[in-house]
Amino acid sequence: MVQCEVRGDRPEWESITAKLEEYFGFDRVGVTLSVRTHLNPVFSERILETRGHVQRVVDARGTLLDRFPNDAEESSIPRFVKFPVESPSDWRTYREHYRFDDPTRFIPESDIETVRRAVGEGRMVSVPLLGFYGQLRNWMGIENLSLAFYDQPALVEEMVGHWAELCARQIERLPEDVPVDQVWWWRTWLSNNGSLVSPAQFRHFFQPGYRQVMDAARRRSCVLSIVDCDGNPPSSCPAGWRRV
Repeated sequence: MVQCEVRGDRPEWESITAKLEEYFGFDRVGVTLSVRTHLNPVFSERILETRGHVQRVVDARGTLLDRFPNDAEESSIPRFVKFPVESPSDWRTYREHYRFDDPTRFIPESDIETVRRAVGEGRMVSVPLLGFYGQLRNWMGIENLSLAFYDQPALVEEMVGHWAELCARQIERLPEDVPVDQVWWWRTWLSNNGSLVSPAQFRHFFQPGYRQVMDAARRRSCVLSIVDCDGNPPSSCPAGWRRV
């Protein structure tokens, strides 16, 4: 049995991965480099109301939601009540949490040195990023985003453009000797019944953003991009979707 360290209820995935690699004799998968695209400052989480076993909370992303008070993040998906972005004026305020010139976007030299050591060992460098549907869904919610494709297309385009610029800039600010071998995208855009985005919507709204970021990664020698999407990708991915 491979025993893995656990902090609280959350496994230490890097420790798990290292132990699995050693136990089974796998090639080492590489190193993950965070390029600091985080929300900053986060919102002060506060409880607005407690009703029986449910708390109404504003979370760190500024989302109003109902959740269970004990093990809230583990026991159940919260019920989302209101998302921080519903209109262009909301976005103008909210995008200040994703400023390009935020000093917390500086990538620490210790992280860079870790990557350099990994490169010297012949290991892969992976950069994880939130995909465009996933990030806009976090900002607007599924229903609001679905409507915005039709009712507020300029807002969707602006949000995609801002996120693409931030992700691309963070890759471009890496030292010249730091390669990017793989970009790993998270975006839950497939349900059990099909895609939440049509091929035409993907090409119009999201493909330009993916191209901008992947062009920046390719200039760092990136040859691989992986998308985590849930659902059933083969049935929802025409060939054109794969060319970004």
